[in-house]
Amino acid sequence: MLREICDVFKEAYRRGWITTRDGNASYRRPDQDFFYVTPSGVRKNEMIPDMCIKLDIDQMGWSRDRWLANDEGMLKQTLNRGLKPTGELPMHWALQRDLSLTEHSRVVLHLHPTHVIAATRYLLEKIGVATHEGEAERRAECIMALARDFPEIFRYTRVGQIVEYVEPISQALADAVETAMLVNGGPKLVCDVIAMDRHGAVSVGSDPWEAFEHIERLNHVCEIFLLSR
Repeated sequence: MLREICDVFKEAYRRGWITTRDGNASYRRPDQDFFYVTPSGVRKNEMIPDMCIKLDIDQMGWSRDRWLANDEGMLKQTLNRGLKPTGELPMHWALQRDLSLTEHSRVVLHLHPTHVIAATRYLLEKIGVATHEGEAERRAECIMALARDFPEIFRYTRVGQIVEYVEPISQALADAVETAMLVNGGPKLVCDVIAMDRHGAVSVGSDPWEAFEHIERLNHVCEIFLLSR
């Protein structure tokens, strides 16, 4: 899985969805009390699996900087030394901390796909500042409404509500993403991907490429929408 996460970032960089040090991801199996996150500040187009950082799921803290080498114990990873987890750790922890045992695994992926960001900005500016409940609902659901027009996305990917602009690398962003993607903060997902105003997209999949494809489909229909204007 960690190697596939690295491959996903190389592809995202190739498509221009991130610059070299952008984006982040995490991976967890439901039967494990730990999860992996990508490191902060490394060139994602050159990232290798050993750079991913193992964290206790029951502690909102920094890395143990180690992982299971075999059944006998733990092995310090030389390439991990000095690396810190992604600054979006609160968001990943919120989406990974409570998994259903029926899930095989969960990968959370955050990228900055160009057309998703552009379409989100366009739609929010077109709707304008919400002055009543109806406008607020239109703002929240504008990307959902766009996705419903394209069977190539709604047949395979559930698009959630927009997360209005929140300061990146903050607990407030983690809370907003959790509200948008999870049912009452529990393990059940209400959607597979969301757009964040001026901050890209977050998706969840059972493996890195499934999470990538959710973002890919959303970006594709956003590109079609923008070209049709």
